[in-house]
This record gives sequence, structure tokens and C-alpha cells, in this order.
Amino acid sequence: MITAVRDNNEYGTDSIIRELEEIRKLTLLQAKTVLTADDAALMLGTSRQAVYNMTSLRTIPHYRQGGRVFFKKAELEKWMTSQRVSTIEEQDIEAASYIVRSRV
Repeated sequence: MITAVRDNNEYGTDSIIRELEEIRKLTLLQAKTVLTADDAALMLGTSRQAVYNMTSLRTIPHYRQGGRVFFKKAELEKWMTSQRVSTIEEQDIEAASYIVRSRV
């Protein structure tokens, strides 16, 4: 934990300390391969409760061990990027290809 004298001066020391704590958490997260629910929430940018809701609905890949929930970082990254949305250009190309194929 970052410890410092906390005062409310014109430089926003409290805000700086909060930012440093967030940077520390994100730095530690980079080194992990197996994550806790709190880690997963940080990585996904959501709350721990939202992560638990996703596990109970089985919409997110996870593991249970001794009543605790764990996540593989690589699986979460894959899950996060599994619903790719095509660009307008890609859709136009696909539409043009479909028109050419349907005329034959």
C-alpha cells in the first residue's frame, strides 16, 4: 500500500495518491496469470459483484477451488475480444461478395 502524508492542498495530493494506487494495482496485475475476482473486475473495468454475476450465469470463463473463484488472464483476454464487430468497410466488401455470388 502506498503510504504518504495526505493533505488537501491545491495540488490534489489525495487524487495523486489514488492514481498511484491504481497504477500499482495495474502493474501487479500485469505479472499475474491467474486472477482473483477483484483482479478480474479491475481488468474488465467492472465491479466484483458484476464479475460474480457473470460467473453465476456462466457467461465468463472461470474456475472454482475451495469456494473461491479464479480466472486465467489469457482466457479473459480471449473472452473480451471474442465478439468482434466488423467495420463498415468489411461489411461493404462482404455485401459486394454476396451480390456477386448470388448472381452466379
